[in-house]
Amino acid sequence: MASKTPRRILNDILEDMSGKNFDKFRSELLDRKVVRQNQVEGKDYLVLTDVMIEAYSEKRVLKEAEDILRAIKCGQAADELVVAAQQKGQPSNAAPSDGSDFLDRNSLYLIRRVTNIGPILDELLFKKIIGPEVYAEIDAEPTIQNKVKKLINVHLMKKGKVEKNIFYDILKQQEPFLVAELEEN
Repeated sequence: MASKTPRRILNDILEDMSGKNFDKFRSELLDRKVVRQNQVEGKDYLVLTDVMIEAYSEKRVLKEAEDILRAIKCGQAADELVVAAQQKGQPSNAAPSDGSDFLDRNSLYLIRRVTNIGPILDELLFKKIIGPEVYAEIDAEPTIQNKVKKLINVHLMKKGKVEKNIFYDILKQQEPFLVAELEEN
């Protein structure tokens, strides 16, 4: 059985959406200012997929779609997209990275682009990498970017290689597209 392409994965996800959620997806895409209204207004999921691939590239389109789905509270569809992409097997030209090196090389990009911080903090707490007081301190930050910045710069950079590797493993589960993209660059 041939693996699915990013185009086919996105087509399947968008095709299964209700009309209301599809409209919310289109609206969120427009809010990101990467496409024009006339490119997507009144168009079906096939056209929307083509427009997104043109705007983001096949390499990034699934990550952007996941971000949009989570922003419009379609978490189940976002999870299905992640699973489908993982089954596809995102190719990585780079050798597998060690968590400590990955964090050191990509901390600025992670601060700017991690969006799924809640489950990451939950896993770090569960695995005792951070304690409840650190969890509360990070969670009190007003923005996702500030939360990630505090997590990385204040808490993880002080940790050892084992803790950074655990963070990296959690990050690969929660932000697979972002990790794959950063490893390729």
